[in-house]
Amino acid sequence: MCCAKSILSICYIFIVYLALNHLVVIPNLASSSPSSLSDINNVHGQPASISKYPWTVSIEFENQILAGGTIVGKQHVLTNARVFHDLPKKKNFYVVHMGTDQFYNHSLEEVGAMITIDEFKLHPDYNPETGANDLAIVKLAKPVPVNRHTIALAQLPNGKDGQVGDRAVANGLYLPDPQRSDINFVLASLPMTIIDQQTCRTKTKDDNPYKLTEQMLCAVPQNARKGLCEHDIGFPLTTSTGHLIGLNSWYRTCDHTVGKPAVFTRIANYTDWIKQNLN
Repeated sequence: MCCAKSILSICYIFIVYLALNHLVVIPNLASSSPSSLSDINNVHGQPASISKYPWTVSIEFENQILAGGTIVGKQHVLTNARVFHDLPKKKNFYVVHMGTDQFYNHSLEEVGAMITIDEFKLHPDYNPETGANDLAIVKLAKPVPVNRHTIALAQLPNGKDGQVGDRAVANGLYLPDPQRSDINFVLASLPMTIIDQQTCRTKTKDDNPYKLTEQMLCAVPQNARKGLCEHDIGFPLTTSTGHLIGLNSWYRTCDHTVGKPAVFTRIANYTDWIKQNLN
């Protein structure tokens, strides 16, 4: 009986290990080559202060960043469903790192606040094969310590947010020095412009992992030499007034995204579901 339990425990750990290595967005810095890490900065915008985007968080497991996320309630965060798909729904398995623009901390000094996840719920119509309804809501183990400067709630979109031609800012990650493995990833910001669906289909037809739907929103970098990539999954797209209009959804490598549209989960299509799960 003891041997059987040991074997089951080993199998469980192995399955979790494979799942995490399949889904983890940010590679371990020590095992990443300088060239692959420099790709992050080659395509990203500029380092940003958390005071400008205080709703932005990272979702982490054992110093690995699974994805970004956005604070939308006193105890809730939005991110992508793909982050948790096929992973164990185990309490306290993950942490949300907030209140900082240094998301990958190798020092002993804690930066910002870290709160464990109590539970998460995937959108009931999420389809990992098509990427449809790529949205999850996370309930934290305790309320977020909201303050005036570094931790705040993003507002859900109103009917006028996210129109074609509107400008917004996408957040992601930036590595200050790709040659060093002991430095944090820091928050980055990239100005974007929302484009129509047909233009988006044309510009992404060569590397389109999914079918573009009305539940998705496309935005193109205002700087044609920049772009979002796999390191930015789950990070928010917000307006200048702090309205959350999208979460970066499509997983594409950095070398295929320069000057191309990024595809986001369109938050305006899910406000009813989000509000139901905030109450």
